[in-house]
Amino acid sequence: MAERTNEVNSDNSKLKKFFTGGIIILILIIFLFFKVVFSFNSNTTCGTKGFKEITVSHDEKNIIFTYCDKQTSIYKADITGEHVKLLLKSKDGIYEYPIISPDGTKIAFIKRISKDSSFLYIMNSDGTDIKKLINQSANNILEIIYSNNGERIYFKNSGGTYHSSPIASSQPHDIDIYSLDIATNQIKRITNLNKYYWGGFAITPDNSKVYTDSYIINLKTLKTIEHNYIINKNLSYVWESPFSSGISFSQISLDGKYLIHSRGNHINGQISYHGLYLINLLNNSMEKEIIRGKNAYFDSPQFFNNDTQIIFINDKKAYGLGNRELWTIDIKGTNFQKLNITIP
Repeated sequence: MAERTNEVNSDNSKLKKFFTGGIIILILIIFLFFKVVFSFNSNTTCGTKGFKEITVSHDEKNIIFTYCDKQTSIYKADITGEHVKLLLKSKDGIYEYPIISPDGTKIAFIKRISKDSSFLYIMNSDGTDIKKLINQSANNILEIIYSNNGERIYFKNSGGTYHSSPIASSQPHDIDIYSLDIATNQIKRITNLNKYYWGGFAITPDNSKVYTDSYIINLKTLKTIEHNYIINKNLSYVWESPFSSGISFSQISLDGKYLIHSRGNHINGQISYHGLYLINLLNNSMEKEIIRGKNAYFDSPQFFNNDTQIIFINDKKAYGLGNRELWTIDIKGTNFQKLNITIP
């Protein structure tokens, strides 16, 4: 009887091990399935519905923007939001960061094929004559800006997309800045910093410097200066552990003295609010808080109307309160208005 009991216990133990192992394998299969599906969807759809990026033409008559509705499209409209024209609709991949040349004749943009693969394209400002600017040494382009003479496109390129820790999602790493000579299609490496996260991207009107969140790059000497903005203690807002939005800034004022910075503020580890700030580049300080929003992120801020107004994306989707919308505000922080645009 004792031997029979031992045999039953042994069989039960084997059965438990079998089922336990089977459950573990099943969980791993389900995890891998959803990971693949999520990765596939993230590579082929643009995510949150609404405006993704925006840029203002140098003559301040037009805006160029991407709009997400499962797939991305590039549009052109008057600065007032009227006469919206579809320029390009994606069929495969995601269109990102459209920028218009200083003379208004060309639009450059990024076409993302997957999370770690994207390429630079250029087309006429009416959406015709689309060309791929090919260079195998730069195939994961993250952000782009035109030089103010229209001769070059500066871009951030990632050397790889991977996990920084076992629990973190894969993100672009080894980021550096490059320049593309449009006439010759030759690429030049500007920095050698291999950054993990690198927000902000703006060029001075005289094409002498590029500003980012944490560095100033002299384009003549290629000297890179690490910097942080000095906070004006007389302002009423609290500033602790700042972080930047997806497109924290992308344009410097016509006189080269200011840029608008979109930043959030962490207090005790929590995002307390997000705001637009006027940065004085002459003394590297935050000069003014233009607007503060507790229930929205602000993205893609751009000067217009002779640097007296700002157009930007007001993202309430992150708080479950709405979509990514276009808004304008005076540089003084007044006249905060939604720009009503009808997408055709």
